[in-house]
Amino acid sequence: MSTRKEFKIRRQSDGQFSTGGASPRWSDTGKIWKARAHVTNHLHLVMQRNDETYAGTDYDAIDVVEYDICPVESSVSPLLTLTRVVESHTEERQRLAEERQLRAQERRRHLLEEEIATLRKKLGAITLKEEQQAEAADGVTFDTVADVPPAAEPVDETETLQPCDEVDGSDEDSPSSQE
Repeated sequence: MSTRKEFKIRRQSDGQFSTGGASPRWSDTGKIWKARAHVTNHLHLVMQRNDETYAGTDYDAIDVVEYDICPVESSVSPLLTLTRVVESHTEERQRLAEERQLRAQERRRHLLEEEIATLRKKLGAITLKEEQQAEAADGVTFDTVADVPPAAEPVDETETLQPCDEVDGSDEDSPSSQE
């Protein structure tokens, strides 16, 4: 396997690395540049903007660090193993989704049962009240005919209402005309 090179800008005073960009800062990890030319282009850009310091540090107090990266084969997973992992993850997600759906259905069923119980109580109270009123009405008994209240005599409305001959409101018997 072939090695490759990576570059970082390090501050000598504390070993922190530059974050790069137009306004660099210092951090524990910093930015990685893949080519030396990229680092020098970055330094030229920052020098043109502020030629005295680099992120508050004198240019004499920074280093360009070069790393040799050697890829190492650590482990190989057969495709079949990865496929099983993906399948089990998918199955687990489906199982969790089904559980959530069942819990939601159970909550809805519970709420509906509570609502039915409340409605049954209300219906029972209404039915009980109607039964009590019916029993009260059925419970009225009269011992003799004299106890029965007299029926109201029908009123003949045609005799009490007299048609008006004039509609202009100048009736002599009206209170406004007697004044």
